[in-house]
Amino acid sequence: MALQKQTKTKESKGFVSKRGRPSSAQVAAIDDVILTTARTMFLDKGFSETAMEAVAASAGVSKGTLYARYPDKQALFKAVAEERIAAWRALTPGEPISEGVPLPTRFFRRGVAVLRMLRTPEISAFMRLLDSEFDRLPELSRAFNVDGFKYLLHMLADDVRSTAKEASAPCVDPEGVADAFLSAVFGWYYLHRSDEHMTDDSCAAFVSRLTSLMVGGRSAW
Repeated sequence: MALQKQTKTKESKGFVSKRGRPSSAQVAAIDDVILTTARTMFLDKGFSETAMEAVAASAGVSKGTLYARYPDKQALFKAVAEERIAAWRALTPGEPISEGVPLPTRFFRRGVAVLRMLRTPEISAFMRLLDSEFDRLPELSRAFNVDGFKYLLHMLADDVRSTAKEASAPCVDPEGVADAFLSAVFGWYYLHRSDEHMTDDSCAAFVSRLTSLMVGGRSAW
């Protein structure tokens, strides 16, 4: 136990420059260690069973350092969630699709990519954690889902808008079309996420059927 305490003290001091004030690089390193440690503990233990003191100890920083950045556990969890949302955006095909690619292909690519993202172990675990803590953290749970959903919605609405322009077939409500498509994708995932047989093929088959339904009803757009 004494050796463990000495190790943590040494690690904590390693963040600080000789003059006692951490450099910008050291500050970034401290933030990264805290968020990484907190993320691991939240996912392993859950929100209620994760203590701020335990996060500080595992991260090798003082409680004062932790509380100076995050005044309470909810603020820390919010920071972890925001950092992961930013990282997860790289998992979706956010880059523009080439002009001339038909809308059914765009729908299919986006839908498959969204399901692939949702099935990522870390994202799936985070979503389950937020579901379990909804009564305790309703605002954070809503923000987590809304932020991620809005990003995808705007991306898909741009697809609808651009293809409508290319085809000279105006769409009255691109956001509404994108919302309907993504709501179906998310809904299907929530209904089937416990299904052991959810595979890349089953996801692709669902998105293909959904795309056919959406495009078939284009006159209602």
